[in-house]
Amino acid sequence: FVCSLWLYFNRNTPKVEVAQPLFLGLVLLGCVVSTSTIFALAQESSGDGPVSACMAVPWLYSVGFCITFGSLFAKIRRVHVLFEAAD
Repeated sequence: FVCSLWLYFNRNTPKVEVAQPLFLGLVLLGCVVSTSTIFALAQESSGDGPVSACMAVPWLYSVGFCITFGSLFAKIRRVHVLFEAAD
């Protein structure tokens, strides 16, 4: 939460603009989603049968991983296209 506030308030500074705040926000979102797996792991079963929190663990971690690394790969590709256009 603190990192997202810092990113929001400093999004117009030159260093953050160069780092592309949209991709920084997506990386932050992916980290939050994958870290929320901890809350699903903390749930206890009150009886027999499948627990929805147990089924959510792989989904939360996988989606968070995809958001984080997908935005990193998109950022790398964007930089690559910029350098290729400069040649």
